[in-house]
Amino acid sequence: MNNGEKLLFQNNNLAYNLVMGFILINTIVMIIVLKSMTINIRVGSFILFNIVLSLISFLLSIKLKKYSVNWAIFGLVIGALQVVRSFTLPQLPNEGTNKLLVVLSIISSAFIIMGGIVTIIKGKRRNRFLLQRNR
Repeated sequence: MNNGEKLLFQNNNLAYNLVMGFILINTIVMIIVLKSMTINIRVGSFILFNIVLSLISFLLSIKLKKYSVNWAIFGLVIGALQVVRSFTLPQLPNEGTNKLLVVLSIISSAFIIMGGIVTIIKGKRRNRFLLQRNR
């Protein structure tokens, strides 16, 4: 069985695991930020945004598992937004914690971007194999 045939039957577990890593790291960042934030309207909006981001990311991981190239491009957009978001996180009193949050956010964005790139490469290879097979 060649590589193209394997892509027909195997799930894209690498991309799935990378996006799950994104969700995990994003959750850790959210917990660290929430422990230090004062209670106001920003806390509520921060929590709602992270819940929506987590739900969308989970849906993305399922779609990437099935080699969806369009969703992979959407994952690249989420990764780019996460990079921008890493520099707009609330500033905490401890400078070391702020740097840790930025590093964790950038690592999480790298995970989701890598998942998107892996899916684009494998998805295009899979689609090319299907087209050759159906000729």
